Amino acid sequence: MTSLVLTGENVRDVCSIYVNGGRNVAVQQPAVQDSTYGISSNASNAVDGNRTSDWYQKSCIHTDKQISKGTPHYWTVNFSGEAYSVNRYVLYTKPCCPERISGFKLTSWNNKSDQVFTYTAPKTLALVHTVVSGSRDVARVNVTLDEEYLNFCEAEIYGVNICPKNKYGLDCTKECNCVNNEQCHVDTGTCPSGCAPGYTFEGCQTECSAGTWGDDCRNSCSVNCSNKDSCNHKNGTCDGGCVEGFKPPLCIEECNNRMWGVNCSKTCNSNCLNEICHSVIGTCLNGCKQGFQGNQCSQECSAGTWGVDCRHSCSVNCSNKDSCNHKDGTCDGGCMTGFKPPLCTEECDEGNYGINCTTTCNKNCIEDVCNAVNGTCLRGCKAGYKGYDCSETQTASVNEDSSSTSVAAVVVVVLVLAAACTTAVIIFYRRRHGKQRPKIREVDLDKTEDDHSYMPRHDSNENTILASTTAQFDDKETTKQVVDSNSGYYNIISVKVDTSIAIKELSDFMSTHNKQFFEQQFKSVPAPKDVSKSVGLSELNKHKNRFKDICAYDHSRVHLQIKTDDHEGDYINACYVEGYKNEERFIASQGPNRLILNDFIRMLWEQKVDKVVMLTNLLEEGKIKCEQYWPDEDEATFGLITVKLTVTDVFADYTIRQFILNKKGHPPHSVKQFHFTSWPDQGVPLTPWALVEFEQRVASQPTATPTVVHCSAGVGRTGTFIALRHVMKEAEDTGRMDFFKTLIKLRQARVLMIQTAEQYEFLHKAACVALVCMKTTVASCDVGERIQFLHTKTKSGPSHMQKEFEAVCGLCQNVDDGHKESDVGDVYQNTSTAVKQQKNRNTQILPHEMYRAQLAADTANASDYINAVLIPSFRKTRHQILTQLPLPSTVVDFYRLVTQYRVSLAVAFDGDVQSQDSQTLGNYLPVSTTEPLKCEPFVISSSEIKGDNILDEQKLTINKISDANVLS
Repeated sequence: MTSLVLTGENVRDVCSIYVNGGRNVAVQQPAVQDSTYGISSNASNAVDGNRTSDWYQKSCIHTDKQISKGTPHYWTVNFSGEAYSVNRYVLYTKPCCPERISGFKLTSWNNKSDQVFTYTAPKTLALVHTVVSGSRDVARVNVTLDEEYLNFCEAEIYGVNICPKNKYGLDCTKECNCVNNEQCHVDTGTCPSGCAPGYTFEGCQTECSAGTWGDDCRNSCSVNCSNKDSCNHKNGTCDGGCVEGFKPPLCIEECNNRMWGVNCSKTCNSNCLNEICHSVIGTCLNGCKQGFQGNQCSQECSAGTWGVDCRHSCSVNCSNKDSCNHKDGTCDGGCMTGFKPPLCTEECDEGNYGINCTTTCNKNCIEDVCNAVNGTCLRGCKAGYKGYDCSETQTASVNEDSSSTSVAAVVVVVLVLAAACTTAVIIFYRRRHGKQRPKIREVDLDKTEDDHSYMPRHDSNENTILASTTAQFDDKETTKQVVDSNSGYYNIISVKVDTSIAIKELSDFMSTHNKQFFEQQFKSVPAPKDVSKSVGLSELNKHKNRFKDICAYDHSRVHLQIKTDDHEGDYINACYVEGYKNEERFIASQGPNRLILNDFIRMLWEQKVDKVVMLTNLLEEGKIKCEQYWPDEDEATFGLITVKLTVTDVFADYTIRQFILNKKGHPPHSVKQFHFTSWPDQGVPLTPWALVEFEQRVASQPTATPTVVHCSAGVGRTGTFIALRHVMKEAEDTGRMDFFKTLIKLRQARVLMIQTAEQYEFLHKAACVALVCMKTTVASCDVGERIQFLHTKTKSGPSHMQKEFEAVCGLCQNVDDGHKESDVGDVYQNTSTAVKQQKNRNTQILPHEMYRAQLAADTANASDYINAVLIPSFRKTRHQILTQLPLPSTVVDFYRLVTQYRVSLAVAFDGDVQSQDSQTLGNYLPVSTTEPLKCEPFVISSSEIKGDNILDEQKLTINKISDANVLS
């Protein structure tokens, strides 16, 4: 074949063409013939691979003379029991005698002895006979001729091996991996319909690369494989199983509600309510069954408690104090005298008394009524009986002075009744006060807010509120209150007291009030009035709350639209909170857990929310604080609403995202999320500057709809942020701030807003910073106008620039709680003088330990200290380094800093040549491009030096052994 032409209407592009005529499969195969002419013409000569026609080289076959006509000569080659796919036969004759093969007959059989091909040649005198048969499975070939002699020199039979399935190559030893177990091409291994899952490239012999699997290796191993990017290349089964919360084999599906842990191998504790738990950590999502507690409900209620979540205390009237059944509260050993089982919380019914109320009042008691404890007849005895329990028979004596007897009897009866009443009062008093609990005890928030026995008492005459003590909650969202059992309340706060602070006096106020003041004022906040949480704590809804006692108040909660067909109720743990003078409206919400993700997105849609403020990270200290309700990219669907992420803008302390919400049949709705990412796992931020910047960024986008604010529980950080917005609006309007009444107002709308005294104090500090920064955020297009304003003089003389600078400096000096090394003020400044003086240019300017740039000990006797701090840039934390000009003793440390932190740009402000700084400046730059600077172990060379009267610029190469870093 010299050329190949493809034609047709649909022929457009061809990637590759493979043409194969096969190989000569007859070479060296066993052959026989009916007779031999001489000793040099046996049958094997025709399959020796030699087309030469020289008789003397023994290259041709030649039969003896035919015995008789009708008895044809034959020559046969056998493929030793194997079969080949044969498509062509070529016979080479002896040039002298082409008639000795003319008119031959060729016949082929398969390995089952079935004839598969036959051919009779015409009587021509050709030197080469080519027979094309098309592909046939052939195991034996026979050439016959009914003439005097049969003589030819070579028989070439072209074909390919017939390999078993999944095998190819000349000896069928290579394996191919075709889809649906198809037979591959015997020569190349190419698969007709593509590779089997797990294989790729020609011959489908190459396994998918690490991290991929399946058809054409286009699937990626699940990120939930325990060995990241490691799975079976064929079916994606994760090598080593799944991480917690996902089930094998592919590790893409979460555990069902009743399983958790690695490979979903653990069963939710049977004590979980509905036996449903968190797929990763096994925490019971709906709480515990009666009598059990703990995250996984694996612990029985501790002594003295019982019921759902162990929220009930055993009755003090149990005969064994604080000992009752952990499930139903039944008192172990029964009740104390005067109370009836099983809970021992109710006194005996009238007519019964004693232990477990098993004794019946004496029938001689009037109306059969007696004291529940000792059986004393409370209304006296029937006629003719006496004694405390009327068990004694009374004998009457006759006296002439009947009136006197009557009077005496009356007196006796009155005295007896008086004695009975006194006894009853003493018994009652002792039962209420004689057996006191320890002075400090814990009570449920539900009881504190909903049970009037623990509600604040109101005195209408003095118009005061006696406030119950509020515990100092940490940021782990604990839900207990501490109550003094002697009185239950302390700190009388008059509602007429003016607790507002003039903004001009706030800085002085902060410098004269310490932590104890804020703790005391925080504790004195009165409990909210006339609030209930019945909907949030109902059996239908309580599992939707992240924390069991933090839920929405009935009067302020957000109502979702009810859709019974989709099993969508109206409850979500979120409350409306009004801003200052109702100018702003907020929704303080719990951060969504897995159960309410769809409800949270529904709330954004139904309330037409276009601004969300998020104040927690998704994961803190290894605990899930909030479920992610936006996709990492593209879009995700929550119920009937699709959320599409369109913009993500990351800054040093916060991230701004833009979502588009879509619901079938409705126009799309845009939501902007402001996500503050620098609130630490516990407590409050070290400094309020970042939060104030964030608050101003949030305030820069006005909205006519409620702003959703959430953290994890939706009370602590959420309350702090809303309160900051409230007092800043109040400051703009009145020039004053009332933190105390703001907190009271917020707590009337939602439980535990501003959860700790530490957050309350931090609110004051943030307000100090916010006042200084008020109206200083401007659009880039207005910067010129702003600078022009700052250069103008104030009425008192200094420029606005000078006044603003002094305000910041004053804030740094004055706002300090007296307990921390640093706070709002010199955040990066350390007042310690323990560091060696030769490392510091000024002993009054030292790096704060939290922010200092630590050096690795990469040289002999090297210290980790250099006078340098890591500070944030606009978009990244700890992204820039501030340091002093090198001293002669710190030049090596300077280049350790540069190389270890991979610095690519350094900006130096040299001091005046006459200044002390210049006189103590270390020699840290090469003076020319030909003279490197050596400061062991570094060699610093300059490839370019240029500059003018204002700026010098050098491009440095820093070498240390084999390492290099270029600084320009």
